[in-house]
Amino acid sequence: MRFLGNDVVWDTANNRVLCRMNGVYETKDPREIEILSKLYEVDPTSLTKKELLDKYGGDPKMTKKELLEQL
Repeated sequence: MRFLGNDVVWDTANNRVLCRMNGVYETKDPREIEILSKLYEVDPTSLTKKELLDKYGGDPKMTKKELLEQL
């Protein structure tokens, strides 16, 4: 999943830097996704069709491309 932002994110549980964001940060780590999705905007193009429908709503009959065009 891709996140948009410019920042250093601190991991308080492990007392270390979680990641450094320079515009776009991409990760597949479920823990990072959980932490970052609470703090930063998600790049909608990195979401699946199901995730787009869950987050933004829309007609399930639409394609992913059509859902993105509506944003």
